[in-house]
Amino acid sequence: MNPKTAWFAAAVLMLSAVAANAAPLQFTVNNYTSNSVTFTLNGTMPATDPGTLANSPVEIDINYSGNLWIGGNNFSANSLSAIPFNGALTLVDGNTGGFGYTPTDYSWLQFSDPLTGLTGTGAPVTLTWGGESFLNTSGTGTMDLYWGNLENGPDSNGIRNIRLASVSIFNGKVVMGTVPEPTTVALLGLGLLGVAASRRKTAKK
Repeated sequence: MNPKTAWFAAAVLMLSAVAANAAPLQFTVNNYTSNSVTFTLNGTMPATDPGTLANSPVEIDINYSGNLWIGGNNFSANSLSAIPFNGALTLVDGNTGGFGYTPTDYSWLQFSDPLTGLTGTGAPVTLTWGGESFLNTSGTGTMDLYWGNLENGPDSNGIRNIRLASVSIFNGKVVMGTVPEPTTVALLGLGLLGVAASRRKTAKK
């Protein structure tokens, strides 16, 4: 086989393997109550971030839309049954609320280290807040997973925050699983291109 052809074939195989191991993060809502959400994270966080995320890159948020939120402007401290990412992380801080000064109702979770490139554990994790009945257990809407703080609301340009996935809820039941966002796929693509470029430079040396 021609050396160039062999190199190209090897590069394609390498990128295919990386891509297989770097599936976009999948967010599955297993169930929820008035004061908890049980979810699962599979796949991989983006390999790069735009460097402009609010509280980047240690925070993920779950945004509640439609009529899922019934908690008014109250808020309560979060707890997690386990860390949803692989890695030596701890939960540093986080609340769930309709904070009054924010344009959206959401749960925020800040971790001890950056989430860039980390993989989900694939195990169900329960997010609980106080005894507050914030969620409508017969509600219809979406639970959207974001990377970056939602204090100023969701950002469609992916500058302050990036929507990673969306789960649809109808009358209290999950009707559509995770849908990776185009921005997430694009960031993963940039990460793969970076790996390929690094390999080329190493090969030239």
